[in-house]
Amino acid sequence: DGGALRILGNAQPPTTEVRLAIAAIHERLRSPDLAIATLEEARRQDPDSVAVRRELARLFVRRGRWAAARSVLVEATTLDPEAADLWEGRITAHVALDQGREALDAYRALEALRPLDHDQAIEAAQLALTLPASAPLSQVAGWLSRVNQTDPSRGEAWALMGELQARMGNGDAQLSALQAGLEADPGNLVLLHELVELRGARADWDGLEVLRRHAGLLGRVELVARIDVLLAAKPVEVEVEEADDASAQAAADGDGLTPR
Repeated sequence: DGGALRILGNAQPPTTEVRLAIAAIHERLRSPDLAIATLEEARRQDPDSVAVRRELARLFVRRGRWAAARSVLVEATTLDPEAADLWEGRITAHVALDQGREALDAYRALEALRPLDHDQAIEAAQLALTLPASAPLSQVAGWLSRVNQTDPSRGEAWALMGELQARMGNGDAQLSALQAGLEADPGNLVLLHELVELRGARADWDGLEVLRRHAGLLGRVELVARIDVLLAAKPVEVEVEEADDASAQAAADGDGLTPR
């Protein structure tokens, strides 16, 4: 590598390809700062090179320099807006910089090129539900529905669908989503907790009894105790028929004691 570096360094004038090769050698020699400096020079000399920006962003990411990576990736996606890997890089950088809205914009740009994979769809939905008015709820529903239909075992997608339906004021749909998620992912405690609270709020005593047994099978003592607290509010059922019979018998007994 040292010999190759000397040969490449003598190239006059060094082309973009030569600088890319020099940067790769610096990286192999564990000199990332020299690799970055070489690529920065190439970036200035060749303002249209996507390859230079792709490599430079990769090195910035490896060094944890997220703002620098984002800046380079914005340039790269402007030069080549159809490169899915560059949009994925932008998503990573925006999320690392806590730039949720920009990350969502990048997710939408990526989706225009190809469907989001399941992890990306869930991450995009989480962002959209965290940031108010950041994405149409119908779009979020589309992301989650695709995951739920093709991989129903993803409990987190069902939980997000439940949250989405609650935002839209669809209580029955919220309950259905959470229940479907728990059936697909029986050990998901987030879904179980949300179902307990929802059924408790609805005074669904039979549903709570079912969830109590489920929590018991999972060994979740604290959740069983929570359900017991909710069930304590269950109205006491009065045996109306037996009470009526007792009243009738008392009246009959009273008639027998009344002096004639």
